[in-house]
Amino acid sequence: MVALRLIVQKLKILFIFAALLCFVSINFAADDAVDVSERPPRVGTPRYVRGIHVTKWAAATRSMNEGLISLVEETELNTMVVTVKEVCGKMSLPDIAEAIESEITIRTVRNWKAYIDNLRRRGIYPVARIAVFKDNAMAHARPCRAILNPEGGVWTDLSGSGWLDPYNRENWNYVITVAEKAAYLGFEEIQWDFVRFPSCGNLADARYSAEVHNAQTRSDAITGFLRYARQRLAPLDVKISICVFGLTTTSRGDMGIGQRIVEMARYADFISPMMYPSHYARGTYGIEHPNAEPYPIIFTGLEGAIDRGILVEKLRPWYQDFSLFGVRYCAEKVRAQIQAGYDVGVGSWLLWNPACRFTREALLGPEESDRFEVSYPPTPLMVRRQERLEALQAEQVQ
Repeated sequence: MVALRLIVQKLKILFIFAALLCFVSINFAADDAVDVSERPPRVGTPRYVRGIHVTKWAAATRSMNEGLISLVEETELNTMVVTVKEVCGKMSLPDIAEAIESEITIRTVRNWKAYIDNLRRRGIYPVARIAVFKDNAMAHARPCRAILNPEGGVWTDLSGSGWLDPYNRENWNYVITVAEKAAYLGFEEIQWDFVRFPSCGNLADARYSAEVHNAQTRSDAITGFLRYARQRLAPLDVKISICVFGLTTTSRGDMGIGQRIVEMARYADFISPMMYPSHYARGTYGIEHPNAEPYPIIFTGLEGAIDRGILVEKLRPWYQDFSLFGVRYCAEKVRAQIQAGYDVGVGSWLLWNPACRFTREALLGPEESDRFEVSYPPTPLMVRRQERLEALQAEQVQ
């Protein structure tokens, strides 16, 4: 009898737990239901996008979210790049059937439509950031679609995260479905991040579904995904941007990850090289200590992209607003990156801080949001660039 009572009690607990899950699921869907025909008025892509990175947790925390919105309203900022799918893979958007079936949903922002409506009402351009192939939760939930190790288990990178196989088209469909939902809810732009192959870990042990895995097949898989995503998202009239490694602006290869910036640019409205000076090795571009010298690293990197035919209007780099490796990033260093972009003609930018704590002193007032000024007198790098362009023009005339 005692055993029977224990069983009954356990069943009651399970029943209550299941009911709570059902209640949460119902509220999750109901709160975010949205008719496409009733999308709020568009803000429209600003002439120069100046934005900040916002985690889903920051967006879900009232005080932090309001603080970030106030920062945007009171400065030259005009954009919030909100992560809706991070590398952990936990799904924060509602009604993604595959995520629900795989039990990898997570509750963050209670009502995404209301959240986005608030941004639009306040004139803030809303961008949805989606981590594409680095997805630990789905890789373990659906190992048949993950990058595997030689034993048949889920391969993991140095951080311990699993990855979805970029060659597998089921994975393409999954992340595009997430993007479609974000667009239906009112985001005006989709930003693809981790749209690449892994770069760290025991790469020799990584096993893919493709019979051939090399630089060409990697690049074909990434550009193939971007081409297909653009086709699928076209009816929703959303802009598309992509995050790429900073060095892709000057690299002629795929960097081992399938990213060739010129080819990728064909299937995106904007390109966001992640140009954090702390991520460049000593000696890059002849710069002894890139992390301590943000201006030349940004100028040279963006110059490389422009020289390869990428329009300045299409470039929207991520800049560093965090301290790493013993170099404190104060307002002066943050502003140096912004000015380097201006001096090469790039007027748009985004600031990254993993904790969403940004250097307010580095930002100008709202009246500066649609303009920029180049350095005067010209910096030595500007003079060098002008001399080089004039020499090229002279050669063409001859």
